[in-house]
Amino acid sequence: MLAIAPKPTILATREKMKINVVTVKSGWILSKIAERIVMNAPPDVEMELTYSPRRGENNFYVDVTNCYRGRSGGKDVGLFTHVHENDNENIKFWWHTLDHIIHMSRRSYSLFLCDYRYDQFKPPMTCKMPGEIPEGFEYTKPTIGIFQRGKHEGKGHGVMHCVIDSPIATSYKWLFIGSGWGDVVIKLKGKADVRCIQDSECNYPQDYLAEYNNIDYLLIPSKWEGGPMSLIEAAALGIPIIASRVGWVENEIPVDYPFDDVEDLIETLATIVYRRESARKIVEKLSYADYALYVADIFRGIK
Repeated sequence: MLAIAPKPTILATREKMKINVVTVKSGWILSKIAERIVMNAPPDVEMELTYSPRRGENNFYVDVTNCYRGRSGGKDVGLFTHVHENDNENIKFWWHTLDHIIHMSRRSYSLFLCDYRYDQFKPPMTCKMPGEIPEGFEYTKPTIGIFQRGKHEGKGHGVMHCVIDSPIATSYKWLFIGSGWGDVVIKLKGKADVRCIQDSECNYPQDYLAEYNNIDYLLIPSKWEGGPMSLIEAAALGIPIIASRVGWVENEIPVDYPFDDVEDLIETLATIVYRRESARKIVEKLSYADYALYVADIFRGIK
């Protein structure tokens, strides 16, 4: 008996969900956010840029303040940027008729939560940052400059040996201008990007000025000191200063990061890097593809 082949199973093609991304014609930032969301739509979602909502369809407003005027008869979700004047008296009652609000920041989310006038009408609300780091926006380690001679203990020679023995030294680039730092520089090589320029190799003030423009912070590691003169120069340029409490520091001239001892200095250096690297880690995770998927999932979850 001949075997009868089974009938082929016909799989129904899943229809793509469509979302109209409603934005403004004149708002450069808002329209760019909207465009990038549309460009990064998930494969199973069709997103279209429009300047007005469509009746009975899925409408995502970028943003609520400028684009949402009331129910469309479909599903309405909005990106909310900020509350005008940070005053919840400026929150409009019809914004609460949205099916979902995605706040750009926790600041506006909190203002909405504290607006007790519309408690019974509040829609579901979440927070998510739109954005993406463009190509070329690479993190670079901050550069610390030390513009004074070394070798002598009063100039912080031992302090710098303690610093470079700490793991925090690898989180910075280093520039030394002045004699007497040779052994410190040798110790740093292989751990971190480091340059050392002797006084004799620099013409004052033009070469010094050029190197000040290459640093992010000036460090004064001295244990006792009359000035130093680099404090005046960095202060004139507005360069942030990390300095021990010597000479003019915190007396004649205030500094950004004063410290008391080497442990305090290492902690200060760690705090500066932690803030910079923490901010970078947050923004490097951002992508418009992730945001577009998030928006699509919100629509899928609305009954």
